[in-house]
Amino acid sequence: MRDNHDRNTAVNFPSCVYCHRESCICAELVGASLCGTEAAESSIEMERSYQIGDQVVYTDPKGGRHNAVVTNWWNGSNPKGCNLVFVSDDETKTDPYGRQIERETSVSHKSVSGMPGRYWTWPDE
Repeated sequence: MRDNHDRNTAVNFPSCVYCHRESCICAELVGASLCGTEAAESSIEMERSYQIGDQVVYTDPKGGRHNAVVTNWWNGSNPKGCNLVFVSDDETKTDPYGRQIERETSVSHKSVSGMPGRYWTWPDE
């Protein structure tokens, strides 16, 4: 644990040791006393809405990050998997409508993925 973590303000550590986010906001969301606890994580997750059309960030198998849109959520009210679409990075993949889209299915959240890529995260993670 880091001694210099100020639980009352947002801190920009590379990854918060309490909530594991790049920018620590857990104290603002759930209160400083819960920062880094299981209760905090549950509270933060409950605030997510999980709607079709949500914007997420897809990390491909090569580590490339893409803004993506969710087309389906899996596993009920607190899903960890989804189907998504994103705009291709390959400039040669075009059609009369513009740059083509790519689809990925059964993509796990980073927290449950055992792979270095092919996972999704929220834009603020």
